[in-house]
Amino acid sequence: MKAYKTSQTSGFFDVELRVQWLLAKGNPLSRLDAVIDWESFRPLLEAALDKPAHVGQGQAEEFNSDILLDPTRSLLVPYIGKNAAIFKCPAEKRSGKSTAPSTKGQRVPAARTFSMSQAVGTDPYAPSRGQLAVNGPWLDGNHNHTRSGPWNTYGKLSDMISPAPSDLWVLLDEDYRSLNDAGFAVTMVSSLFLDAPGTYHNMACGFAFGDGHSEIHKWKDGRTQITGNSFLATSFNPINQDVTWIQERTSAQK
Repeated sequence: MKAYKTSQTSGFFDVELRVQWLLAKGNPLSRLDAVIDWESFRPLLEAALDKPAHVGQGQAEEFNSDILLDPTRSLLVPYIGKNAAIFKCPAEKRSGKSTAPSTKGQRVPAARTFSMSQAVGTDPYAPSRGQLAVNGPWLDGNHNHTRSGPWNTYGKLSDMISPAPSDLWVLLDEDYRSLNDAGFAVTMVSSLFLDAPGTYHNMACGFAFGDGHSEIHKWKDGRTQITGNSFLATSFNPINQDVTWIQERTSAQK
């Protein structure tokens, strides 16, 4: 009977030696990362993938709640008990023919009204790869803001110092005529709604904050409510105090 190799012999299962050898060769993925512009692939990927963001009025996934329960698209799926209804305010009354495979052809409520602050979360793309806070691109009003810019962004709870978690909103109800992607854009530099908050609760809007509490906030300026069938980014003169209220709870200067 053949004897097994001892630890003094370099065999297939000598893990430490093999690991040392591989480390000495260097990480091929790091070398690839240095020469390949991964961002150039983003338009192709976005065109190829169905994204749960496209749930606004008349958009492809307006009545497809199945994608909100797809764990490859949402990290929240394991925690919500297959209840896609949590992503929509029940006071918003859109309904239509389902495009979801599980309910295809049935009349169903719209999939979503909730959107997330563009100042909160982690950036999944290089060089962050989920380790750094988002850029909060619209904070400067020009879609050029980065995490190193003048306004705070928040990648983890310990970043939530100004504003504090109890004063930093994370999720809100967005007006269905403003829904496009899954983020709600706020600029800190002018009295302007780039996206429109919901007014479903008798001229009030639902917010969830960084400390886990939620509240229904009553709007005070009648101009905050959208009239008509569509939304265009709206600048206010005189200043809209509802814009100021959201700004104070979105970010702060460093």
